[in-house]
Amino acid sequence: MSQKQKIIIWAGIGILIFLLGLAIFGEKGFTTYLREKKELQQIEATNEAILQKNEEYADTLEQLTSDPSYIESLFREKYGLVRPDEIIVRPPVKSKSEEKEK
Repeated sequence: MSQKQKIIIWAGIGILIFLLGLAIFGEKGFTTYLREKKELQQIEATNEAILQKNEEYADTLEQLTSDPSYIESLFREKYGLVRPDEIIVRPPVKSKSEEKEK
């Protein structure tokens, strides 16, 4: 093999290594692809969580607009409302000394 052929082969190998480096580490290379793929997966997961929360809100809105018993239960829970014929039963509160004895 002549000197000229060796130079051409090594130049071709050098160009190939350079192009391979660009394909892996360049602006639109493989590492960028992997980073953007991971970012896309995170965005899709966040989007799915938002869609699920949106469905929950839609269900709550539906109940608030169409289910009087749901509204009543919310008011009863939040404000401690009772009907005139109901009796509130609360468990006795234990003092700290009774709790220490156990």
